[in-house]
Amino acid sequence: MNKDDYLILFFPDTNEGLDRINPPLNLLAIASVLEREGIAFQIVDGRIEKDHKQKILNMIDNGAKAIGMGVQTGPQIGFALKVCKTIKDKKPDFPVIWGGWHGSIMPEQTVSYPCVDYVAIGQGENTMLELWNCLMNNGDISSVNGIAYKRDGVPVLNAPRELVSLEEFPPLPFHLIDLSKYPGRKTGPNRVFATYRTSQGCPWRCGYCADPLVFQRRWKGLGPVRIVDELQYIHEKYGVNEVLFVDDTFIVSPKRVRDMCEEMMKRNLRIEWQACARTGMIAKMEQEDLNLMAAAGCVLIHPGVEAPSQEMLDHIYKDEKNENTYICAEKLAKAGIRGLYSFMVFYPNEPKDLIQKTFQTIARLKKIDPNNVCPVNFFVPFPGNPLFEEAVEKGLKRPESLEDWSFFNTRSGDATPWVKPKDKDFILKMDKYYLPAAFPSKSLKMKISHGKFRLVYLFFHKMAKFRVNSENFKSCWDWKLLYAYWKFWERFNRKYPLHNIHFR
Repeated sequence: MNKDDYLILFFPDTNEGLDRINPPLNLLAIASVLEREGIAFQIVDGRIEKDHKQKILNMIDNGAKAIGMGVQTGPQIGFALKVCKTIKDKKPDFPVIWGGWHGSIMPEQTVSYPCVDYVAIGQGENTMLELWNCLMNNGDISSVNGIAYKRDGVPVLNAPRELVSLEEFPPLPFHLIDLSKYPGRKTGPNRVFATYRTSQGCPWRCGYCADPLVFQRRWKGLGPVRIVDELQYIHEKYGVNEVLFVDDTFIVSPKRVRDMCEEMMKRNLRIEWQACARTGMIAKMEQEDLNLMAAAGCVLIHPGVEAPSQEMLDHIYKDEKNENTYICAEKLAKAGIRGLYSFMVFYPNEPKDLIQKTFQTIARLKKIDPNNVCPVNFFVPFPGNPLFEEAVEKGLKRPESLEDWSFFNTRSGDATPWVKPKDKDFILKMDKYYLPAAFPSKSLKMKISHGKFRLVYLFFHKMAKFRVNSENFKSCWDWKLLYAYWKFWERFNRKYPLHNIHFR
């Protein structure tokens, strides 16, 4: 291996709005191990670098020896494949390595694609390190656990890699990126936003989720002191004052969270943070622990409710009690923590009254705290989980190739062919306009009562409240007017693509 050789770490475009462009934590996790071992690399982010294709080709001419990229199911696959084809057209033997959720779920189909040479399955930090060393030193590929590759054109899966503690890896090297280019969910001009992961995996078995397939219901988390050490570093070094914890399930151990909050309070670390948790876990926690979380900067918890009835919760393997939704909401409201309660609709074989019950539940959650956010998403049948086969039985065409998966749009409802267009339209207008406008949050109330557009906001608020209370959704000309304006706005502002816009 030449000392000038290096690895390209690439994040393909996702076609998301700027408010969803977060730091590439998956690449930073790989980079932390490579940097510790003295291996050269360069990060290229296709979401923020318009000339990323040419940049990668130039790198291949100047010492790059392989490229690794993390790819999720859906449109990102299409963007990744365009880059892979460009690379192979220039240099057919240049090693292309895929990691991320999709390759981990479907490694054999992914590695069978001509432009993909290797797939890193599951936790990728040590896998990428070993694979790089193997490629550079002509080692035995079969000795690298946790990868798929081709032998004589036939996919081969090596032994799986064990999930190791995140404590074994160095802190994420945020110095390698410019945080100002990742606005994410920052709430104001003087805010510096970052995402951060404190754990990997999830011990639950939800039937719609890819996590049980990738991590086999295993969970590994950082200790509270390590978490606060790293938060304090990015706060003092880069001025980060807003953090989104992107753990699949942040609160697995309430004691870990309690100790983290106490450590933040002891250090007077002023960071506002958001995280994901199950309703049942919040319901079981002591109120004083939730109050402590709020005092330590927690401003929002995202409990994935997913379904509004015990029957449906059982059907999707949620292992959750329906009443926990309301207990959770009451406790969070009492602590002054905003809730983001997400729901899904259009499951295969769902009861006919599921949508009605969903909106009834949302109305109840909004009455508990008007600041609660309650998005309604279309069910997405990820391959390998129990609900995928049900979706196939209901008419979903099983994607036969890697390219087919690039058209698997997780946001548009294209993966639910059994649903009528008029039903999808109803969900869109309820989720994006009628419910948030009828039950305004604190910030929306300010817009209704103050500002130069207050009469416009007041008009749409009154219309939405009337329609929701009377259940009169005939013609919906107000929705059509608002939606037409949003479509016009989307043409000129990438920060707010249509699938991200809500009345707020």
